[in-house]
Amino acid sequence: MDVTNFYLPHTDCSPKINGFVKSKWQELWDSFPENKLYRVKPTVGTGRHGTSSKRRDDLVLTRARIGLTYLTHAYLLHGDERPYCIPCDCAVTVSHILVDC
Repeated sequence: MDVTNFYLPHTDCSPKINGFVKSKWQELWDSFPENKLYRVKPTVGTGRHGTSSKRRDDLVLTRARIGLTYLTHAYLLHGDERPYCIPCDCAVTVSHILVDC
């Protein structure tokens, strides 16, 4: 059988290669569902959470989603005791503030 050389533009290959890599990445990501970041973004992709183009906005949103805020973690920086919600008698977390309390 003769082999014929022909021109194949990278634009024809890139979508297939990118799709394959993304599917493998997703398989790996799905193998760690206990990861706190997995709860925030269970699907791999661009990394952007919304329409904002500002990295700072994405950073604040991501930290709030995973529960890492100054309000809930400042005690670690200052060497204080963990803050508790007095009415509920439980630890102060982003989820507790926004949903439970």
